Amino acid sequence: MRKTVCGVVLAGLALLSGCAGPEPFDRPNTWRATGVNDSNLAAMAVRPADLARGRGTGRVDGQVLATAVDRLRSGQVKSLPGGSSGASAAGAAGLTGN
Repeated sequence: MRKTVCGVVLAGLALLSGCAGPEPFDRPNTWRATGVNDSNLAAMAVRPADLARGRGTGRVDGQVLATAVDRLRSGQVKSLPGGSSGASAAGAAGLTGN
């Protein structure tokens, strides 16, 4: 009985000892993905200055925007030029709660 208890305790200690080591990503000479997302966004930007401060939209016609929202809510979304896979209609139905 005593040998069985000692065996169980030793097996438990052996299993737990694997958890005591350092985190693999904290080891020296391990690659870290710091700043990768920022670098990718900077590489994709047409004007890098826009990353520090965006640009305004310029003049906006509120009536055109309101008409587009009305079409979206009524389910009469215009199709995209060159054909559509029906994604715009599905999106309109999801936004209107239908």
